[in-house]
Amino acid sequence: MLAYAVIAGSPVIDHPAHAQVESSDEPASGISMTVIEQASRLVDSEPLRAMALIDEQISILPATQDADANIIRLYMLKSLILSRLGQNNEALRVAKRAFGLFEAAGLDPQSKLHADLLMAKARAHEHLGDMASALTDYFAAWGVFDALGDNEGMAAAHASGAGIYQEIGQWDNAISNYQRALVRAEQTGDTFLRARIINNLAYAYVTSGEAQKAYDLLISARPLIEELNNPLVSAYVDDNIGEAGQSGPI
Repeated sequence: MLAYAVIAGSPVIDHPAHAQVESSDEPASGISMTVIEQASRLVDSEPLRAMALIDEQISILPATQDADANIIRLYMLKSLILSRLGQNNEALRVAKRAFGLFEAAGLDPQSKLHADLLMAKARAHEHLGDMASALTDYFAAWGVFDALGDNEGMAAAHASGAGIYQEIGQWDNAISNYQRALVRAEQTGDTFLRARIINNLAYAYVTSGEAQKAYDLLISARPLIEELNNPLVSAYVDDNIGEAGQSGPI
């Protein structure tokens, strides 16, 4: 699921946690992969429910259990949920623990799990205000996603990095990263992802003084937004169209 946020007083769709979990043929260590996948879908929409599912799985782990990929996924998801709940120091602690388990298990650093761990750690750093560390992790994740040919992952990493540049007022970097994210999103066929990035790119245009570009982009995206049939997304886009109209000649 995607979350929504208000940044700098204007509605934009927030970059996602990217908590998707790939299928695995590895031993499940007594952990239900179905539960992990269910929790991953609830990170943004129902974080307390997701936390209950994850904690229940953690509670059944034997004290001597060596970590495998599924155990590491539990802690990665827990970090994302803690970030969503605003418990940022604990989110970073859990993300670092997951990294330690990953390294101790000798798992492949060129894997989606490693990239998702980097995204989780970056999110915790971002919410703690450590933007430099967050950017380092987001773009390290991008490198892994790139090696894997994972367009959705690359889109998420670019959009997340763009969100940080937006927060610190580096509008050129924000815009260029949203543009890169949009190129990748267009290769996924994910309409929701494209709509989110288009809306955020338009807001970056407005805030950087390029209201006409924002307006043209959002108007051209109307068929895409209508295809989604999502009132909340439509409301955010309409607000940004209105702001673009008020911010300069159209």
